[in-house]
Amino acid sequence: EDTYVRVMTGRAHLSNRPFGKRGPWGTGWRTHREFVGRVGYGVKHFLWNPPVHDLFPPAFQRMVCLMLWVPLQEGSTLLHFPEEVIMYMLNMC
Repeated sequence: EDTYVRVMTGRAHLSNRPFGKRGPWGTGWRTHREFVGRVGYGVKHFLWNPPVHDLFPPAFQRMVCLMLWVPLQEGSTLLHFPEEVIMYMLNMC
């Protein structure tokens, strides 16, 4: 148990048939069962790319549009970067 996950008591299905109503002790379900074993979880990084653009927050979406627009402007320091480099930078934000 930590700040993000809490393991609580639950129900156990004991029937030898999926969703069966009968088990070894009458009913197919037993309440107040405790979890025995290990729970693991982690963070999965979510990288930006055009197909998932709409899944990012609006502020980030605006920043992406700006980063793709700025190199097209005369006198921009980003004018010298190939589009692939800018896309790579956005992907790694």
